[in-house]
Amino acid sequence: MYYSIISEHDRLTPDPSLTSVKGRNYHERLRELQRQGRLLLAGICPAGDCPDPELTGIRHHLVIAEFDSMENAEDWAKQSLGFPESSCRALRIQPFQLQWPL
Repeated sequence: MYYSIISEHDRLTPDPSLTSVKGRNYHERLRELQRQGRLLLAGICPAGDCPDPELTGIRHHLVIAEFDSMENAEDWAKQSLGFPESSCRALRIQPFQLQWPL
């Protein structure tokens, strides 16, 4: 089943951890989901209506991927994002059902 993983951040500025060792680990773990055919999408939600998050900052990260259970999705998110030590202040994980496009 697919799960949406939304990480909320304290900072409205770009997260420096994305270029750190933790950030590289996060990106590598996303690539692994992609190699396994389990990643539907991943991206950021800028804090403002601007295509450049350097100007507005980042409010959330969003990952939609396939996991065996919500517990596995939560474990993946915590390990990948370095939660709770990173700038991520909250994780929201919930089932996701793709309805369009089929």
